[in-house]
Amino acid sequence: MHKTLTIILLSLLSSNTLAGDKVQRVAKFEYSEIITYASLESERIEIIPAQGSVVTKNNSVILLNNETLRIKHQIATNRYLKSDLDLKRSFLLIQKDQISKTEHENHIINNKILQNELKLLDKKIANTMFYAPEDILILSAFAKTGELAKINTPLIEYVDISTPLSIFVKLLPSEFTTLRKGLCSVELNHATTPCTLNKFSIRDGLYEVFLDFNNKGALERHQNVMVSIGK
Repeated sequence: MHKTLTIILLSLLSSNTLAGDKVQRVAKFEYSEIITYASLESERIEIIPAQGSVVTKNNSVILLNNETLRIKHQIATNRYLKSDLDLKRSFLLIQKDQISKTEHENHIINNKILQNELKLLDKKIANTMFYAPEDILILSAFAKTGELAKINTPLIEYVDISTPLSIFVKLLPSEFTTLRKGLCSVELNHATTPCTLNKFSIRDGLYEVFLDFNNKGALERHQNVMVSIGK
């Protein structure tokens, strides 16, 4: 479930216009698309979000139902709990010389084996559930509720919308001075969001600038944004 593929799209300057003292740039932004895969066979998909939906941090994104796995887990839990009681009783008996050292060591080994088996099943159970690590936007849903989740098949593609996105622009020295005054905004889906300076370098007399802005659900794949610097 937690196997992911990350794709980085580099920001590109595509056009440049002037409006009075305002410089406007159309640019693409940089972000990571993450694909989540099924890591084990499941009888059916109980929960999967629709394309375009936003899931907030720590909320359930995917739930896979694997009844066979859950039965194995319950059996392993019962065996381990019984082994734990046997081991505690063994410690009492060995102190009274009522069992042999070999028998006591066998209880210890058996308990450890059952504990490791249960940990492995715990991990598999955890892989049937996926919770949003941050606020995320579902770019694509490759399966539907009720379908069978085949191992290593993609389930969803999503992007983190809680982390600021970055855009890249080239500015003249006078434009960079304006930017340092905090006069910067990004227009995305008819909404204007302030942007802030992340880092910059100077090459051939131009300022190569990375700007950050917050994105809460307006993201679309390969979408252009309008960057405005100035009044």
